[in-house]
Amino acid sequence: MYKTVCLGAALLALAAAPALADEAWTSNLGPVIYDDEIGEYAILLHYDGAVPHHTFIRGLAGNFSDRGHFTGYWSEQEDVGSTSPACDVTIIDEFGTATRHWGRVEIDFLRPGFPTEWDARIGSCFEEPAQSWNGRLDDNFDYDSFGPQEGPTPKER
Repeated sequence: MYKTVCLGAALLALAAAPALADEAWTSNLGPVIYDDEIGEYAILLHYDGAVPHHTFIRGLAGNFSDRGHFTGYWSEQEDVGSTSPACDVTIIDEFGTATRHWGRVEIDFLRPGFPTEWDARIGSCFEEPAQSWNGRLDDNFDYDSFGPQEGPTPKER
């Protein structure tokens, strides 16, 4: 009986929480997915051509009902042909990867509940985030084609 109750409670808990990567957006920088969580950080992923950009949003991990204003940072791995300028300071991102290609992010979710759209600002290195980055829900997101892309990057289009 105890095992059945525990198993049932665990299954209900899993069903109540949205699965990772259940949120996908179109943005002015290309498609974006809610990719993973590490500690208190939610990780958004998009590609600039073949280069993955990870955006780490502090306090968003596991938060599906009280979304608002958050801060964080983005990073690119140095060994994958970074498309952003190198900063004077190296950071260690949440994956434990050292990089000089990073910047600050401020993001505002447009509604408190999951799923929701967002307006963000990004900057390079220590610059004040000023470049607009907007995510709009994409109910028809094609996860099979999401990933590194050949050809011009969103910045070059």
